[in-house]
Amino acid sequence: MKSYKINLVVEGVDDTFFIESVWAEKEGDHYRIDNIPFYASNIALGDLVSVEYDSEEDALYFEDFIKVSGNSVIRIIFFKLELKDKICNALEQMGCLWEGSDKQSLISVSIGKDLDYDDIMNYIKNQFSLGNIDYEEACIGHTQ
Repeated sequence: MKSYKINLVVEGVDDTFFIESVWAEKEGDHYRIDNIPFYASNIALGDLVSVEYDSEEDALYFEDFIKVSGNSVIRIIFFKLELKDKICNALEQMGCLWEGSDKQSLISVSIGKDLDYDDIMNYIKNQFSLGNIDYEEACIGHTQ
């Protein structure tokens, strides 16, 4: 199936904005997000979205949600890179998916809607309390 790049407008520091692109697969008139966002908030792997086509840029831009997936996204920054493989393996064993970014210390984790969010977050919070990582709950689909 063909993948399409969807641009998300993300608010940065000091009221500046930048574009994060995510991959999506076309489903009818809509698009299903097919990778885990790194910087955008409140959007997750599997969300079905509508887009607006910008003919000047020949680009697709996120417009609205058609159906949220219920999945959650957690961003993790590693303070101790030597623990990255161990922590990522533990998250995989709990059923999570993750993607690495161009920054070696940053990953984005997808917690599927059918997984135990609290158990996974307890593990992440424990790693935080040990000083191994910092984290941000970028999209909490489990409360919807």
